[in-house]
Amino acid sequence: MVFFPGNRVFQKHFFFCNSLEIPLLLSPTTRDAAALCSYFAWLEKHIPGGDVTEVTGADELERLRSEMDHYVGLSFPTISASGPNGAVIHYRPAADTCR
Repeated sequence: MVFFPGNRVFQKHFFFCNSLEIPLLLSPTTRDAAALCSYFAWLEKHIPGGDVTEVTGADELERLRSEMDHYVGLSFPTISASGPNGAVIHYRPAADTCR
């Protein structure tokens, strides 16, 4: 068994994984990290041209994630916000409000 401590907020909560469960926890995280790296590269390329909005950013991140193996969908919509929209809890970018 491998011991994983909870985060600092829930320090009293812990979980244990056996050798079969560990890859199941790490594989999705690794795939998502790869999608995020591709997204950051995309942002670096497109931000200077001024063609990135909250909507196009969220759409591109979802597209990159959807290209990963075993993708079934987002667990929740991407919260992509800037400026005053960044203060809105659970903000969803929309064409009429995006920056």
